[in-house]
Amino acid sequence: MSSESKHSNLVLFAVLLLLIGLMLSIFYIDKNQRAERKMQQVHTLIDNIQQTIINDIAQSFSDIFSLSQQQILKTFIADRSEKNFDNLNNEYKVFSTYHPEYMQIRVLDLQGKEIVRVDRKSNRLEIIDSKDLQDKSERYYFKQARLLRPGQIYQSSLDLNIENGEIQQPWQPTLRLITPISDHNQINAYLIVNINAQYLLNRIDDLVKQTQTKFFIVNNAGYYLYANHPVNLWGFMFNQTEASLQVTKPDIWNKLINLKTDHSFFKNELFYVSSKICGAAQCSNDPHAAFLASNANDLPWYIVGYRDINELSANNWWQNYWPHLIASLLGIIGLYIFATGRRLQQSLTHLSQQRKQLQSSNTRFEKLIDAIPEGLLVVDNQGIIETVNKMTEQIFGLTSEQLLGHPVEILMPEDFKEKHVHHRHTFNQNPKRIHVTRNAPFSYQHPDGSTRLFEVIVDPANFDNQIKAITLVHDVTQRTAFESQLRQSQKLEAIGQLSGGIAHDFNNLLGIILVNLELIELSVDPESKAYKQLGKAKKASLSAADLTQKLLSISRKKALASENVELAPLLTDTIDMLKHSIKQKIRIELQIAESLPQVNIDPNELTNALINLVVNARDAMPDGGHILITSTPVYLDETYVKSQTEKLAAGDYVLIDITDNGTGIEKQYIEKVLEPFFTTKEKGKGTGLGLAMIYGFIKQSKGHMRIYSEVNKGTSIHLYLPVSDTRATSQKRQQTRFDLPDGKGLKVLIIDDEEDLREIAETLLSNLGFSCDTTKSAVTAWEMILDNHYDLIISDIIMPGEFDGLDLYHKVKAEMPEIKYVLTSGFSEQMVKERDQLFNHAVFLRKPYQIQSFYEAVHQALNDINED
Repeated sequence: MSSESKHSNLVLFAVLLLLIGLMLSIFYIDKNQRAERKMQQVHTLIDNIQQTIINDIAQSFSDIFSLSQQQILKTFIADRSEKNFDNLNNEYKVFSTYHPEYMQIRVLDLQGKEIVRVDRKSNRLEIIDSKDLQDKSERYYFKQARLLRPGQIYQSSLDLNIENGEIQQPWQPTLRLITPISDHNQINAYLIVNINAQYLLNRIDDLVKQTQTKFFIVNNAGYYLYANHPVNLWGFMFNQTEASLQVTKPDIWNKLINLKTDHSFFKNELFYVSSKICGAAQCSNDPHAAFLASNANDLPWYIVGYRDINELSANNWWQNYWPHLIASLLGIIGLYIFATGRRLQQSLTHLSQQRKQLQSSNTRFEKLIDAIPEGLLVVDNQGIIETVNKMTEQIFGLTSEQLLGHPVEILMPEDFKEKHVHHRHTFNQNPKRIHVTRNAPFSYQHPDGSTRLFEVIVDPANFDNQIKAITLVHDVTQRTAFESQLRQSQKLEAIGQLSGGIAHDFNNLLGIILVNLELIELSVDPESKAYKQLGKAKKASLSAADLTQKLLSISRKKALASENVELAPLLTDTIDMLKHSIKQKIRIELQIAESLPQVNIDPNELTNALINLVVNARDAMPDGGHILITSTPVYLDETYVKSQTEKLAAGDYVLIDITDNGTGIEKQYIEKVLEPFFTTKEKGKGTGLGLAMIYGFIKQSKGHMRIYSEVNKGTSIHLYLPVSDTRATSQKRQQTRFDLPDGKGLKVLIIDDEEDLREIAETLLSNLGFSCDTTKSAVTAWEMILDNHYDLIISDIIMPGEFDGLDLYHKVKAEMPEIKYVLTSGFSEQMVKERDQLFNHAVFLRKPYQIQSFYEAVHQALNDINED
């Protein structure tokens, strides 16, 4: 063999060795990559199964929370009528139709008795009759439910469903979710949803079938809940301790429960991958764990997949095809590059899908918290606001941009901010629930100038070892005001009842005294000193009897001689008499509307009431003044009636208004002046029974009484007397209907120091398309007028501050005469004009006004605008 041939052979041999070495290297690399790919498939399978379980249970949490907030459920809890029972059952039947995974929906009362139940049997929905409902008070899940607070959800262990004391056949894996049904933080019942977990296990089956991985799920005691290979499932349901992984494979069990960071391991020629699903307060240091919102007794669940080590690198088909492999070496390299690119593309696609799922989950979360009817804030341990819902923005009058990223102290009063920082540090060190109740509510200065009262609940939550404050805020401003009015009404009612009881007993005693005094008089010499003393005692007894009649009038137990009365002559005669008897530099004026309807009233009692009120007005004007008595027909609508704490019927009334420009009544005395024996007069100049008697008489006559007063400006007392024949007044109202004003493109400023009146006016005008601003003082209003353009101003006349509504009116008219005005007051227009004659270019609206009179005033102002 020539040296060239040898050299060629050596080169060929070297090339062959190089190719074989390259091929073997590539095959070795390919072998390892195939093993790694199969291990990664096991990892991916475990992750997908974990995510599937988390998503399914989280959706069920969202469903039961939504069901617990339904108004139809709360209506049934409040009134368990047959109609409400049927409505709720039908609602649950419709819901179950679209959610086949829910096999049972139940409502339990506080004793554990079923009061509503809808079952799914053989894919057929069945409403359980009330007589077949069962007592579940001894079931473990009901005992756990009684430990829940409003808003919490309990998750039961995953087990087999039991019916009538026996395991249901065929087996039906079941998960139960329970949440309290509450109203104003008061638990009234419990909602229970039984989830057919077989739907979830079937989805897991579909994932597992796509691989050759053996797979199982065990609970925290090692019992099998699912497996795709033969094992004893649900051993704990049959007391089979030998069926536990903890018993059959203790080495694998110990490895699982002690894994910390790497969740894959090799054992007994097998490759294992595991993950955990934990409760909210478990597995805090495990980066591979997924978390549920509750702490079920059988958590954590261990999700385990495994494969034979030999299977990871099996299928070495290349060992039988040497010639083909040599020829296809470059092709294999190209195919490998293509496969790698394909995997990269799949990974990117999977990443994109996960990002979309995360965005969808965030959107669902935002919609969920925005659906909460209370203000919700999440505050971190540094006091920075992280999350708010729409109701929070509405309650505090701030946008999310003004709240998010800012310290929570921006919502606190200035004198409380530093103290709250200390409270926040204490909360972080010792996290526990804080409840600010309506008995001592949190006071907040709203941007519109009003003071709001809030009930606040703060609960700690641990996220990534950081304490966050989950805060619920409920506005109790209106409820607190209403409860205050109700207490005052109940107080007057109780005082009246007490007065009636005392008067009744006094009458009996005085009857005995008077009769005995008269009997003694018969046996005493009329000229004697004793006879005169008996006369004085008899006179005092008669005065006491008169006092008891007044007390009976207050308690509404005194019989009234009611009749249909024409008010015009009664008012004229009474006021004429008073004009002759009251002459202390006091001018008394009477104005009677035309065609006043008759009222059903006791004329003598009404005369006494008018005399009392005019005399009170006289006493409030020691230096003289003006008393104006007016009478007009009015209509009290449903809106006004519902705003009153006392019982009052909507309908037609005649309003008698007695107004003076005297010293007025201080605010702290307004609620007390109707109480018997309360008086601000000097000792001996008043019994304190006058106004209380009038109030009792008006209420007994099914009427209504209001007092409006301003210190040093005067007092106006409104008596509403029910009309005896409403036909004429109803026809008159129908004739005075008008088109509602159109507020599109018009801007209105509402000024009133009463928050409720500002809100009412803003609501009425917004409904008609007006753009509204509100404020409580004339000073702030002037600043707003300088910064904005307003077409119409609606202002109270009497307000605290540097200058009142009339001062503001003159200032505006002097500089901006084109702005139209509506002025409101509890005093009559004539009494206000006596103080200031210069508001002829404004529409006057008398308080308290109703919807029709309010719209009439705005309509009149708008007509003036249109004419200009």
